[in-house]
Amino acid sequence: MAVIFANVSRALEVSRAVKAGRMRKLASKIYTDDLTSPPEEVVRRHRLEIAAHFYPGALISHRTALEGSNISPGG
Repeated sequence: MAVIFANVSRALEVSRAVKAGRMRKLASKIYTDDLTSPPEEVVRRHRLEIAAHFYPGALISHRTALEGSNISPGG
């Protein structure tokens, strides 16, 4: 199962896949072909890929980098 990022060159392909029921929207410009898992689980599984797409070159550091654990809302 994959996370697909919509852009100008893929807009028509993604739109057709959503209308055909082969993909679903998770958030603005983020789609998936995983139609069975809850959306929050798909995002959780692909959180680093999503972060890397929107923040290329970003660095994850300190405890989050060492443990690779979930990032809590409070820090």
